[in-house]
Amino acid sequence: MAYLPFLIGIGFFCYFKIYPAVRPMVERNVYDWKVLLPYGLVLAGMLFVPAILIGLFFRFSRTHHGFMLWVNQRQTLGRMIINNRYYLTKKHTTSNNGKTVTKDKISYFPKIYYQRKKGYIYVRFPLDLSNFQQQFLKKGKELEQAFKLDLTEEVREDGFICYKFLHDVKVNRINIVDMQVVGTKIQLMKNLWWDFKSSPHGLIVGGTGGGKTFLLFSIIHALLKAGAHVEICDPKKSDLKQLNKLPVFKDKVYWDMGIVKALQKAEALMDDRYEYMEANNTKGLTDYEDYDFAPYFLVIDEWAAFYDSIEKDMKMLREVLKSLSQLTLKGRQSGVYVILGLQRPDQKYFDGGIRDQLGLRAIVGKISPTGYDMVNAAATNDKDFFNTNEKGRGYIDVGTSQVGEFYAPFIDTKTFDVFIEFGKFPEQADPRIPKVA
Repeated sequence: MAYLPFLIGIGFFCYFKIYPAVRPMVERNVYDWKVLLPYGLVLAGMLFVPAILIGLFFRFSRTHHGFMLWVNQRQTLGRMIINNRYYLTKKHTTSNNGKTVTKDKISYFPKIYYQRKKGYIYVRFPLDLSNFQQQFLKKGKELEQAFKLDLTEEVREDGFICYKFLHDVKVNRINIVDMQVVGTKIQLMKNLWWDFKSSPHGLIVGGTGGGKTFLLFSIIHALLKAGAHVEICDPKKSDLKQLNKLPVFKDKVYWDMGIVKALQKAEALMDDRYEYMEANNTKGLTDYEDYDFAPYFLVIDEWAAFYDSIEKDMKMLREVLKSLSQLTLKGRQSGVYVILGLQRPDQKYFDGGIRDQLGLRAIVGKISPTGYDMVNAAATNDKDFFNTNEKGRGYIDVGTSQVGEFYAPFIDTKTFDVFIEFGKFPEQADPRIPKVA
């Protein structure tokens, strides 16, 4: 159909240009190749150039999530119905000229709706107690695989199950300098925000070279912009330890046994805030913001490495896990939060259900299928996890129990020098004192 206008145009060209020149030659049976050859070349160009352009347009449209991709996806849904026989037929007998003819007539055909809206694709399957209802309830993961989309939500509607997909995740990636902070909400992608007050604490998982450290840098930078007090633990004494040279992190970076003291300090801060809030409470139910306390974050990178280093000292390990457990269980109301970074999310590193208290859960880089399941055990959507070679790409749950594909904020090291940018922040105030004091 796309080629039809070109064929009509070629037809008019042949009739008004080529036909008058060729007709006399045919009548005389004498052909002038000096005339025919240019016309032939022009005609060939008119036939092939539009075909090539149309093919390139279709390809560009499909690869850039344009109109032709939507057409292809709707066609795929149609083929799915036919190939899987998601319809019912019954015999229909007619009589014609004394002959009896029996044909299959469709008695049931599912109404499947495909909709694009505000960067999302919605596919609705009927829940009408048909023979295929159970299959329709499991189509989300299959469509995610077939269309290479990101299944973000499954919603039960009146008479339908609606699968919501994000059709091009990567276009929503942002640069670290474009990250916005609104109150307690931090922007991680154009369409994705983490509210650390409603979904406290965080878990950042990433294999070697996957972009975990850069994601931590992005979050720390945004937290400082939000006015939070941030302290850092780096048991491997690598990238994050270097930040102790900056005024904003003076005496705020810990390693070795200093990490134990940092956890105890954070727990003591939490208890002190609760005592202050109780002594000055005149409103009933309150939290740290009502007393003008700044949110406090303890960021512990390579948590697994630190755990392994003290594992044989059972007394110290119990003290560390006790402090961490208290922080994750009670820290929210006092505004004391923990963010853990590690490479392998094994169960042994999260004794006492600590992992269940971590609201933000992000994975960047490559990890094992078991790792995906362990990090996202509480997810309510059935996700098709797969690895790629792209740094900073992974999956995230911002506390909604809905896991989605994720691209960490991009850091261009040529234009964003971590030490220069973090060096612009002043020394941090004492987190024990309200901001108005």
